[in-house]
Amino acid sequence: MDIFNTYATDEVAEVEGRWFPLDKKTKVLVARTGNPNYLKAIRQRMKDAQIDTEDSSEENEKLVSDLIVETMAETILLGWKGVALKGEELTYSKANAIRALSIKGFRTRISGIADKLESFRIKEEEELGNA
Repeated sequence: MDIFNTYATDEVAEVEGRWFPLDKKTKVLVARTGNPNYLKAIRQRMKDAQIDTEDSSEENEKLVSDLIVETMAETILLGWKGVALKGEELTYSKANAIRALSIKGFRTRISGIADKLESFRIKEEEELGNA
């Protein structure tokens, strides 16, 4: 196995994102989970919110969930085309990204893209049309 061909990723795309189709009319610009911007933002938000990692109360879980949504809106979901919410077309903004990512299924879909090694592998560039 060639380790480079199997595991090497485009570090610029991991931070700046790549476009991924969700359907025929909708595309999202997604950066990789764990990129330096994400790590810095999540650490700062956790510090500011003084998150108790041992607290599994409903209130703390909501706080953690909100923190993740805000961090994803700032550092993972970086743009979109063709997105609507309840029939209203949404222009991309951080505030609209927070609204969209608050919907668990959509957040899970974006996380799935952002978490996959294959989404950011170097040899994927030509296949995705990003080269």
